Amino acid sequence: MNNKITTKKNVKDNLINIMRIDNIDYISLTDLARYKNPDNPGDVVIKWMSNKSSFDFYSLWEELFNENFKLAESREFKNDSANNSFTMSPSRWINTTNEPKMIKSESYIFKIKKTIEKEDIDGR
Repeated sequence: MNNKITTKKNVKDNLINIMRIDNIDYISLTDLARYKNPDNPGDVVIKWMSNKSSFDFYSLWEELFNENFKLAESREFKNDSANNSFTMSPSRWINTTNEPKMIKSESYIFKIKKTIEKEDIDGR
């Protein structure tokens, strides 16, 4: 059974949801994106995920740290990511690459917190 704890952290006058499930910490990318676009934070997340440099980063992260990561599917996306028309969404990434560290919960997308430096979380 999942042991779930939720809390909020104030970062630059914005409340960021943080969730712990079975001793794994997650942070809301949606809440972080709300800082840039309060009305459509999902658009910010999609644009970030569709950026070639960002894609290269999170793809490499999963290749290194996720033993169940579907590398062939990721490489297909990587070829497409050089095109201006490339679009990646959290649900597309999760469903295609077997990405267990990104989940959707109550309309928030959470990413494992260890990818973010403590200074970023504390707002320093």
